Formats: sequence, structure tokens, C-alpha cells
Amino acid sequence: MKGNKTENRRRVNISEASIGIDIGKYRHVAVAQNWDWQRLKPVIFDNNIVGFNSLLVTKEKVKEYFGVTNIRFALEPTGQYWLALAEWLEMRNEEVRIVQPAHTHKAKELEDNSPNKHDIKDGGVIADLDRQGKSLRLIRPGGVFAELRHLTACRQGLVQEVNREKNRLHGVLDILFPELIKLFKNHIGKGLIGLLKETACPDKIAGLGEEVIGGLLRRKSKGKLGAVRAGLIVQTARISIGVKEGQRVLEMEIKQIIDRLEFVRHQLKEVERNMKAVLKGVPNIEILLSIPAIGEISLAAILGEIGDIQHYNSAEEIIKLAGLNLYEISSGQHQGVRRISKRGRPLLRQILYMASLRLIKAKSGFYVFYQRLTTKGKHKIQAIVAVMCKLVRVLFTMARNKQKYDDNKVGQKNPVNCKSKGVKLVLN
Repeated sequence: MKGNKTENRRRVNISEASIGIDIGKYRHVAVAQNWDWQRLKPVIFDNNIVGFNSLLVTKEKVKEYFGVTNIRFALEPTGQYWLALAEWLEMRNEEVRIVQPAHTHKAKELEDNSPNKHDIKDGGVIADLDRQGKSLRLIRPGGVFAELRHLTACRQGLVQEVNREKNRLHGVLDILFPELIKLFKNHIGKGLIGLLKETACPDKIAGLGEEVIGGLLRRKSKGKLGAVRAGLIVQTARISIGVKEGQRVLEMEIKQIIDRLEFVRHQLKEVERNMKAVLKGVPNIEILLSIPAIGEISLAAILGEIGDIQHYNSAEEIIKLAGLNLYEISSGQHQGVRRISKRGRPLLRQILYMASLRLIKAKSGFYVFYQRLTTKGKHKIQAIVAVMCKLVRVLFTMARNKQKYDDNKVGQKNPVNCKSKGVKLVLN
């Protein structure tokens, strides 16, 4: 009978022991366990250099007590608190493994048949999961990839702030001048923002007249808007249903929102400039940039979430990282529906989704692939997910073989490096 080679490689052998670490904001809890379930008393250490050094002292004591030659550390990636410890251990050539929080949550009742939860118990569960081979190797981005990771997270936060301020602006306008938004295609465009800086009250807008508003719109929109739009705005302002009471305060709030919105958009542009600059330092980046319709920002964000593609053994690992791997729940006569797991990095999944939409819209080889799936009866969302997986495989193959994008190959019928049978059923 053949065993699972991958699972066996992950497990702690007789010459190894695991130290499971439950991560906290100020203190961490370490619990050591060897191959035959022997477990030592927990050690609590501070989240500082003194605590980290004491962890190495604990490691040497564990080696001596268990009589093993190798110790590996397993920790749960809790928020941002684990990053400093993981980097510190890696810099000292220690083996670091990752145990997913979802796995710890599910396994804690197997520990003592109780839903009871505390740091010491979690540390033991983490060590035991690592001993069973349920941990994952840590792939932490370094160099330009670390910079792209932080820039991508920063950009995402700023994008969310822009959307938040945009929604606030619309909320106030719905009270003061609800008809105005419908007259502009871009709801935070320069034309609308320029008008709101002047005034947002319908009575004042009507008092300015078509000529003044038309000139303002032409200047702000660089000639895209003018007299026709100004006429519509003035006519609508005269019959607006906006509230009359408290207009002065609502106008003040709109101007404050616009100030914040412009500040955040300025910061967003600065971050994107940095992303483009850092992206130039990625090895062989011109190869990956050869994909049409994938801009520098999208590619920088993808690499920021993935890290160095060369660290992965297959495209399927990246697909799983994005939560695009398939699963089903079947039992007996019941055949479950296959869905994507949505585990892993949600931002990576979001970026791949938007990039796939652009590739389909660009009528590239990905569009041929998408069209073939929809013609066979696949739902549009299923086809888009298939394009996302194909994009990952194409990026992986290009990086591994150092070959530029070939649109004809992408449009071919056979999938690229599709090793998973479950995925093949969806992608063919």
C-alpha cells in the first residue's frame, strides 16, 4: 500500500520535536511536543528581544530533554503579531511552519473533548497539528516582494477609504441635492467635485446661471463638459426636492468630505507610483508584463500577494493560496456541488477576478477560452473563475520557463499545466 509522500514529509520524525506557539499581542505561549505525544510544560515569553532569546534557550532544553537533533517551530498567523517572531526565527535559520487558525479551531475539541479554549491549550494543539503533518511551510516575501506586499495592503486600504468618502458624499447629497448625482457619469469626477467646491445648494447653483457653471465645468473637465450639462444642472436645481433646513452645515460637511477625498486620492497616487518603481526591481519582470490588459499596478498587486513565483512547486499551490481550489460535500447517493474553497488570501482572489475581467474584455486568448466554456453551458461566474485559474497557470509557466506571453497558446483547447483532476472537470 502506498502512503502519502507529501504528508509523510510534513510529519515530525523520531529525531524531531515541535514547539507550537500561540501568538498574542504582548506575550506568546510555547508548548513542546515530540513524535510520541510527550508534551512539556508551557513556556510563556514576551513579544520582545528578551522573550525571543529565551525561546532559543527553551529550544535547547527541549532538544536535551527529548534527545532529538532537530526542533521546528509551528505558529498560528494571528493578525500582524506573528510576523516579527517568524522573521526573527528565519534569520537564525530556524525551521518555521504555519498552522492555519481554522485548523486550530476545528482540532481544539479533539484535544480534550471540550470546546474550552485558552492560550496554553492552543499552543499544544498547534504543536500536535505540526506533528501530524498538518502544518504548511512558511513562504514569506522578501526584498522587492516584501515591499510590494506592504504597498498592496496600503493601496487596498486607501481604495477602501476613497469608497467610504465617496459613499459619505453621496449620502449628504441625497439630502441636499438628490438629483445632482444622476447628471454626472463619474460620481467623483473633476466636474462634479469642482461644482461642489463652489456650492452644493440647489438655490445657489441656480443663481450662478448656466454661463458660470458651464465655464467651471469646461475648466475642470478639460472640455468634456460644458453648456449642455450646465443647462441640465440649472434646470434641475430650480425644481430640486432637496431639504431647505440646515443647508449651511450640509455644505460645510460636503467640503470637508471633498478635502479628505482629495487627500486620500493623492496618497493613492503616491503609493501606485511606488508600486511601479518597485516592480521594476522584480527579476524578469518584462516577461510577466507581456500579458496584454494586465497593467503594472495589477501585476504588482498580484506579485505582492503571491511573492516570488519561483518559490512555488506548481501553479496549483498558488491557486490554493487564492482560495480557488475546488471542494465538494458528497455522501452516499448525494453528489455535492463543486465550489471554490475561498480559503487563503481574499485580496489575491479579488485582484485576479478584476484582472480576468479585463482580459476577457480585451478579446485576448483568455476571451477565446472564456467563450468556449460559456458555449459548453458553463455559468459566467464559473467561466470567470476558470479564467482566473488559467491566468495563474500562465503566469507560473511564463516565470518558470522565462517565456513571454503567447496569445495563440492561451487560446488553445488544452489547459496549461492542469494537474488537478477536480480542476480539469471545470476548466475543459
